[in-house]
Amino acid sequence: MLASNAMGHRAFVLLAFGVCAPALACTTSPPPSVASSSPPAAETTITEPPAAGTCTTAQALEITLACNAGLVVRSGETSVLVDVIYGESFPGFTINSPQQREAIDQGAAPFDDVDVVLATHHHADHFDAEMVGAYLMRYPAVHFVSTQAAVDLVLATLPVDHGADGRLHGYGFEQGSASVEHLELGAVGIDIVELRHVGDQPTPNVGFVVELGGQRVLHVGDTLVAGEAFPIAALGRIDVALMPYWYLLDETSATFLGTVLDPPHLVPMHLPAIPEDEAGQAEYRELRQSIEDQFAATRWLDQPNQSESVCPS
Repeated sequence: MLASNAMGHRAFVLLAFGVCAPALACTTSPPPSVASSSPPAAETTITEPPAAGTCTTAQALEITLACNAGLVVRSGETSVLVDVIYGESFPGFTINSPQQREAIDQGAAPFDDVDVVLATHHHADHFDAEMVGAYLMRYPAVHFVSTQAAVDLVLATLPVDHGADGRLHGYGFEQGSASVEHLELGAVGIDIVELRHVGDQPTPNVGFVVELGGQRVLHVGDTLVAGEAFPIAALGRIDVALMPYWYLLDETSATFLGTVLDPPHLVPMHLPAIPEDEAGQAEYRELRQSIEDQFAATRWLDQPNQSESVCPS
């Protein structure tokens, strides 16, 4: 099903990767309406025991979009930033606004209570070495986990007496190895998996399974890896999958996601900027609808600081 839909979205995908439009700062303008989508639920006070299939705020895992592929995973007073700290973007995609950058730097909500910062790879729309280095100096209890290439770039920005060696965790997997390592950092468990970067470029890319509050969240970075090259047996259960939108439009990858990974909750990420013109918005609605038609578990986060609460399965 997605194979034909992907072909129908060719013009939109080319727009997203085009070289004419500049990268856009995240804004709070509403997305073009989609019949099957719903606005974020308003905050409520639970006065009765939660019904079946629901949970209390304390039990829920909160997923918040920063911009692009940057997301915050929170349980209680522990948060993990994934691909949030970056300073540039590519044409057709979004970048953190000045207000978001200030909130990240100052540890303001929703970027507060951070224990771990993750970066899937060192491309400029996922990671900035100087910004990560400055963040680690500002918050001396925070750990950074990424590829060894990204860690080396951060080290090059730090003073000689930085004292952060024990908080920098770099992984130098052989590309295509699908290797998996595990790391425990306080209340956060992390599986780090080698997943080849989409396209022919040799950029090291890792995926993360973040275990927090009893739930497991997968963030794959920039990849199309599926099938035997994806070590699902080593990763185990996935409760929430954060997947780049092109993964959901590729027939092989989408089939693997739906039949093998089969997450109860799916959040498309690395979405193109919502176009301002009517024709572009129509393409965006079509993109969303095609993904929703294939994946009933889809939850949309396409506005800055927009959140979804996920209850344990």
